[in-house]
Amino acid sequence: MVMLKRRVASTFILLLACFTISTPTWAATLKALVSNNKVVENQVFNLKVVFDEHVDSDAIDFSVLENNFIVSQPRFNTSFRIINGSRSSSSEWVLSLVPKGVGNTTIPAFEVEGQRSQPIQITVTRDGALPKQDELIAVVSKLDKQQLYPSESATLKVRVIIKRQARQFKDSQFSEPTAQGLEISKQGKDQQFNTVINGVEATVIDKNYTITAENAGKYEIVSSALKGTVIYQSQQGSTRFIPIDIEPETFMLTVSAKPSDYQGHWLPASQLELTQQWFDSNGNPLNPDAVKLTVGDSLTREINLDIDGLAPERFPNLPLTYPSQLRVYSEKPSFTELENGLRRMTLRQVVIPQQSGEVALPELSLPWWNSLAEQQQTAYLTGLQLNVNEAPNANPAIAPQALRVAAENMADAPEVIVERGIWPYLTGLFALLWLVTLGWALKRPAKEPTNQERPTPSQDNDNSIALLTSLQAKDWSKALHLAKTWLNSQQGKDVQLIKHIEQELAEMSQAIYSETPKDWQPTTLIKLIKKLNKSKVNTKQPSSLAKL
Repeated sequence: MVMLKRRVASTFILLLACFTISTPTWAATLKALVSNNKVVENQVFNLKVVFDEHVDSDAIDFSVLENNFIVSQPRFNTSFRIINGSRSSSSEWVLSLVPKGVGNTTIPAFEVEGQRSQPIQITVTRDGALPKQDELIAVVSKLDKQQLYPSESATLKVRVIIKRQARQFKDSQFSEPTAQGLEISKQGKDQQFNTVINGVEATVIDKNYTITAENAGKYEIVSSALKGTVIYQSQQGSTRFIPIDIEPETFMLTVSAKPSDYQGHWLPASQLELTQQWFDSNGNPLNPDAVKLTVGDSLTREINLDIDGLAPERFPNLPLTYPSQLRVYSEKPSFTELENGLRRMTLRQVVIPQQSGEVALPELSLPWWNSLAEQQQTAYLTGLQLNVNEAPNANPAIAPQALRVAAENMADAPEVIVERGIWPYLTGLFALLWLVTLGWALKRPAKEPTNQERPTPSQDNDNSIALLTSLQAKDWSKALHLAKTWLNSQQGKDVQLIKHIEQELAEMSQAIYSETPKDWQPTTLIKLIKKLNKSKVNTKQPSSLAKL
């Protein structure tokens, strides 16, 4: 019995010792796996790293891969399992990699909590069917001039062409042109359109820049560069990440010194054209050889200055001086880009004769430097001879700004005291005779206007529609002229309402034709005009003079 107990004890101890010796030490492992270790250039493959414990997502630094691969953002996941009461966990990272070169490269070993993965050898071969960089995206730059004068400008055109097979373009970095010692400014907004190039659909983005020189010398212009990655889908269905690195083009620019013998305001340009047109108050073109106006009528002079090689802010002020018999309202110059590449400045001036007789509108001469012919030239515009007749009925609303300026000048004038002598007595006598005449005129029955004097309802309606249309179109010069005719047809209606309309016309003139034009909206004036149109003529006449 004792021997049996000893044998059982010995067997138990032996089994325990064997179990202790044969049982391994359980420790977490770190493994790295790839979807393919033989790839072609720019092919995407996956890297998966698994650790048999729960750790944070930043436990591995994958930045060591960026020297040889384009690396995506890691996708991190943790999991927990319980099997037969035994609990386990794991952490997993998945990344997409694209090799940067051809040949053999290595994914290095990673380490987490003392555990290391095995390095992986990757073989990268060249793909002959892969499209080249310029078959996907291209950047083309063009400088229209390589020789300028101070203050003259050249245009740099940059075109980005994206082919249709370049479905996605990520992490793009577009650099703007640079030039040390030159002024570079963007022209308007980018123009984007679709087209076909060699049978392939493409998206084109055009960017234009103005390059202006200030001083003579030689300069280097560095155009735009483009970097990024194109996600390309091959015909076999595989995805390629193709890196794009387009180097900028460079241009040399020579700026010549200003000629010492040039006379007048410095105005360099490779092309300059000065033209003008004349319009009547209705916007119709006028024959400058036969122009007849009456006092209060308006005439519009439109001057176009087309220049190649000059920024809008460097366009000159046109030296025009008009006779004192004319009231002139100049609109703020506007600038447009013509199809031939020239920039146009348009100046519109509304001319209103204030006196009858012969009056001459000034001519214009503009000296400029032809940078192509390298010589001074002069652009010229002829003036205009006007024959102004006296107007039977002048309306002060047409030139309210002139009246306002005169009133302000009178208010600011110093008081002058003179010896009057007998003149006050003569003035009193004339005033008494005037009162007698006025009383006699008021006792006479009012004379009804004839059909020729009174505008017909259709004419009145046409004038009103034309006036409202010109206000809505913001054709201010035409509106002022039409207001004269229309107000004449409204005599006898609400006096206060007419005064309110005249006040609005004065504010319009002040806002638009002053030295510092302001934005003015015709909403209130349009409402007043419509209200006066609906009102009726007041047929009641005053029976006597108001008592003093």
